[in-house]
Amino acid sequence: MSTLMIITKMEQTSGNFSLYLSVVFANLLAMSCGVAYGCTSPVLSKMNGRLNPNGIHLEHPVTSSEESWIVGLLPLGSTFGPIFAGMAADKFGRRKTLMCIACPILVGFLILAFAKSVLLIYIARLIMGVGIGSVYMIVPMYVVEISEDHNHGMLSCLTGVFITLGFLYSYSIGPYLSVQNFSLVCAIPLLVFLLAFSIWNPESLHYLATSDNQKQLKISLLKLRNESVENIEKEMLQLNKMVHEFSQNKGGLSELFSSKSLRKALFISIILFIVQQMSAVTAVLSYAQSIFDATGALTDKLGRKILILTGTCGCSGSLLLLGLYLFLLNSHYDVDSLSWLPVFSLITYIISFNLGLLSVPWTITAELFPPNVKSVAMTIASDVCYIGAFLTGFCFPYLKLYLGMALSFRIFAAMCMFASVFIFFILPETKGKSVQEIQNVLGGDLWFSD
Repeated sequence: MSTLMIITKMEQTSGNFSLYLSVVFANLLAMSCGVAYGCTSPVLSKMNGRLNPNGIHLEHPVTSSEESWIVGLLPLGSTFGPIFAGMAADKFGRRKTLMCIACPILVGFLILAFAKSVLLIYIARLIMGVGIGSVYMIVPMYVVEISEDHNHGMLSCLTGVFITLGFLYSYSIGPYLSVQNFSLVCAIPLLVFLLAFSIWNPESLHYLATSDNQKQLKISLLKLRNESVENIEKEMLQLNKMVHEFSQNKGGLSELFSSKSLRKALFISIILFIVQQMSAVTAVLSYAQSIFDATGALTDKLGRKILILTGTCGCSGSLLLLGLYLFLLNSHYDVDSLSWLPVFSLITYIISFNLGLLSVPWTITAELFPPNVKSVAMTIASDVCYIGAFLTGFCFPYLKLYLGMALSFRIFAAMCMFASVFIFFILPETKGKSVQEIQNVLGGDLWFSD
């Protein structure tokens, strides 16, 4: 679904242009994450000298081991981001935190533009990872907290669209520019974000209610809602009541693990991110150029559960087809009549992943937890995601070397299919539900001990 179609659908739903524009501006930062993850695909083929041995701008062509670290250091750095971002978001607000975490990504692109050694590239990727890890945690949180129960799923799907636009941005521009110029061009979405977000976007409604800033809360609601003052005041009362009820518990790790419903929510979130990384997304998108070299060649309407199932099944099928093609190719079968299969498989994989596994786990995680434990819960779940991304990105060249690309993809396909079984039986539907309704579904009232 294109960005224009989503915005048109949202216009028909409630006509609140101010809210939609705020979500779009926030997701320019998510687009930069897609750019950062996708930029390795065209850049590595220049750094390793395979495309143009005379066009290397580094001291030497990067080796397979160095490629692994260049790809892997970004998700490794991302494991540190949520720790600091969660604390900053609770203390200083979501808005200031989002603007601050754009800075390390910008610094990383600038270092990449002028780096002449692999060590500097390592440093740049690690710094960028800290910012990106924070973005994936805070942007979904911010979007959920400025939207309403009936539309936060639809609004959250824009995050996936913008991350995909970031990959498309990298894949479309990267092959035609030098590493230096490409790195500078990659910084443009960040600069647009900083300008637009700082001028237009208000603070998160949940944060304003938590910090008891009633004046600013009313101003932000008037901007974000196409409602009368009377309805705005009703929503203020509901927000304040929810914050007051959840504030009776201090939150943090002790509350997170003492409540049955919250333990189950954390378990589901962690499994979702393990599933996301078992789909081999980091390997496929970061090494897309290498894979092509080897081969020669809908949220509030449907609900979260069906989208994730579609994503896992689609990724499994496409990876299985890609693995089968590579097996036939390596076994010296005549695959001329199947030359279309690698491109078809990768396109199907990307569509499936974007449909169900890219942004939906982040949306569900942001919905599962009440305000008093949301930051610490999302920090834990996010770190699981980034550790998985590091492992798949770092290990893929070694899997390719020792197992072969064909068997590697068949293993990833089997993991995706296994994950589909878990999702079918365990994952609850969160579509259109409030925080308390979700907690009730998960099996307990937060105000009573287990």
